Amino acid sequence: MSTNHQLKNCLFDFLSNRTFSGYEFKDLRTLFISQYPEFSAKKYYAKIYQTIRELASINLISIDSRTCTYKYSSNYDRIDILDLITINAFNCDIKTDLAVENDRVISEIKKINNEISIYQSYLQRFPTLSEIIRNLVKIKEKEIGLLKCELTAIKNMIEAC
Repeated sequence: MSTNHQLKNCLFDFLSNRTFSGYEFKDLRTLFISQYPEFSAKKYYAKIYQTIRELASINLISIDSRTCTYKYSSNYDRIDILDLITINAFNCDIKTDLAVENDRVISEIKKINNEISIYQSYLQRFPTLSEIIRNLVKIKEKEIGLLKCELTAIKNMIEAC
């Protein structure tokens, strides 16, 4: 499990067990890291903040911006946050499946490139088959083109998740 995935799960678990009103971000973070000290490093500050803002963008946390310091309040039921853990786990599974697909496509591209190399070597040994070999190479190059498009699509889906 990635650190970001683990951080989100821990933060969602933390939030699911409490409600709050008028807290500044620093107060929420302090409470969170008191329960999960492994996320106290500065490198997690931005990820925690980003996750809180994401929750605010889907109205699970409300933000009072009338003063110079934003005040956060819970605007969710426990089940809403727990559902996010399930969705987050589902997205992680999808990313894993896409990564497997990515590896499969890369392997297939390498295999076809090797096949093309073999055709090129046979071209020298069997010049009478040159037309057949060139047609086979063209077919394989088209396959590589399609696989490269598939690879791009997979990478786009991974980034979107």
